Amino acid sequence: MASITPILRENKQKKDGKCPLAIRITKNRKSTFLFLGHSIEPQYWDNTRKRVKKSHPNSMRLNNLINKKLAEGEDLIIESEVKGKKLEKKQFQKVIQGKQDKSSTFSSLAEE
Repeated sequence: MASITPILRENKQKKDGKCPLAIRITKNRKSTFLFLGHSIEPQYWDNTRKRVKKSHPNSMRLNNLINKKLAEGEDLIIESEVKGKKLEKKQFQKVIQGKQDKSSTFSSLAEE
């Protein structure tokens, strides 16, 4: 069973004082972090609710992004448990970071 949690990586603070938002995936007591590509200042992070505070200008959009990525990751976990397949980090990366397969690139579609 894997678990997914949104976190603010305060130990990875940038020079401008912002910290990156990430999704922590824990499976078999091993954690991996997948970054969402957005950073906020630590004062805007609610650590108990695991959300961006309303005082941040883009809190609604960032919280929607976090919820969407959590839902996609949980869907992947449930789907793999039902089918009995093994989950790998690369599968989570594709889903959470929105990476596309090589088969769906423009050049491959043009060749077809």
